[in-house]
Amino acid sequence: MKLFRLSTYRLFRPDFFAHHKKTADPFKVMVMSDLHFSYQVSDRKLRAIVKQVKTLSPSYILMPGDLIDTLDMVDKTSERQRLLKFLRQLGQCATVILGIGNHDMYRKPTGNQIGWQYEIASEFFDEIRALDNVFLLDNQVYEDENIYCLGYTQSPDYYRADSGITEDLPTILSELDSLPEQYLNHLPKQKLKFALVHSPVYLNHPEVKYRLREFDYFISGHMHNGVMPPVLDELINSSRGLISPTKKWAPENSRNTLKSYADKLLVVGALTTFHECIKPLNKLNIFFPSYFALMEFTNKKTYFRKPYIKHTYINW
Repeated sequence: MKLFRLSTYRLFRPDFFAHHKKTADPFKVMVMSDLHFSYQVSDRKLRAIVKQVKTLSPSYILMPGDLIDTLDMVDKTSERQRLLKFLRQLGQCATVILGIGNHDMYRKPTGNQIGWQYEIASEFFDEIRALDNVFLLDNQVYEDENIYCLGYTQSPDYYRADSGITEDLPTILSELDSLPEQYLNHLPKQKLKFALVHSPVYLNHPEVKYRLREFDYFISGHMHNGVMPPVLDELINSSRGLISPTKKWAPENSRNTLKSYADKLLVVGALTTFHECIKPLNKLNIFFPSYFALMEFTNKKTYFRKPYIKHTYINW
């Protein structure tokens, strides 16, 4: 299915415009996640994504992880350059801020190895950071006159906990506590504050929410819209999906989040629903759109009761 599904959230934020009187209304922040770059992500699709970004004209693009499927996918120079060209083109359209997901940290097992092999891809990350107007955050912060953005990199322990291998919530809390204190507390009130957190699992836990209390929004991906078929996705208005990446049925916080101003969590569906690593299921991508979200912050009182939400399907 060569379609994009664009979810537009129009959000009433007079506090932001009170400090940014000359900022265009609406102020646009685009969210996309889980590209799972590999040989199966065609140049045509990459060009279509860039075209939609140019059409929507956001000021910022937030990408909360799983840029690549595995590190193997960018070992080949031509493939790495193909991805860097795509990011360079995005950076010419808007300020691009990337977080790190679980797929960005692993290689496929080879030989007698068991399970994916964890690796810190310092050289590859440095190549991304060398691009103009592209910022990769690995437990780091980006800040300018408009926004404050934390990129929290969840460790392998986080994903093992989600898989049921361990229920190690204290480890996750200690990871947040190990971040510099100024990353989480006494944040600038006049700016929009985002936390890029690839997996939304545990983000509703009271202790996690408390540690991230000063952020306006948590931006996540990882759930692949719960792999909900498009027709059911429109008919069932729930945040639950069909299945999670760790094969849990009816997972919460998979889709249709950020319904009220009390909500902070925005979970965006995947640009590539079935990635290269799960052959032959990746053939099912023809039935699923690629997902975008556009956050339009406005000073218009029409939207003060609840966010305006609209879903649009666009051919690519």
